[in-house]
Parts: sequence; C-alpha cells; structure tokens
Amino acid sequence: MDEKKNSDFLAAYGGFSVGEKVTYLVKPETTNTGIEVGGKRLGMLATITSIYRHPLSNKSVVFMLTFEDESLPDVLKTQPVTFPQNSGWFEKYIDDF
Repeated sequence: MDEKKNSDFLAAYGGFSVGEKVTYLVKPETTNTGIEVGGKRLGMLATITSIYRHPLSNKSVVFMLTFEDESLPDVLKTQPVTFPQNSGWFEKYIDDF
C-alpha cells in the first residue's frame, strides 16, 4: 500500500473536523441467505481520528472513525468511511446537556 503524504491529510472536510464526535447510523441488513450483517455499531459514539484524500479517487475523502465502546472487539473499533458516498453513515453528535 502506498504511504500517504502529509498533503493527503486534511484537518476538516464537508463540515466535519478531526477530533469531532459523531454518531454511527448504519443499520443491520439481512442478506439473501438470511444472515444479518452490519449494524453492530448502530447508535454508537465515534471520534473522527483522521481525514485524508482517497488514494484511488480525486472526488472522495476518507474519514477514519474510532469507536469509544470498549465492548467492541479490536477489529470493529475503527471504520473508514468514504465521503461523500457514505456520508449518511454518520451524523454530528449533539450533546443534549
């Protein structure tokens, strides 16, 4: 895999910034074979830990989300999300307090 250059990383994009908290919105789906996939992190809080230019597309940016829930196995603690294609996968976290 190619190493990313510093110029590939962004502090903010699309109204979101590194360090900002977001809520994950991906719901579980059932495959044609009846297996439920995804949705394990639905409603969980995550932090945007990096934003960088997509290595294969000039029109896309990747947001790396890190989830705060300690009950998740390591493999589910981070999630890359391609923006704007999957921008509906998360929304800004609003603290009601």
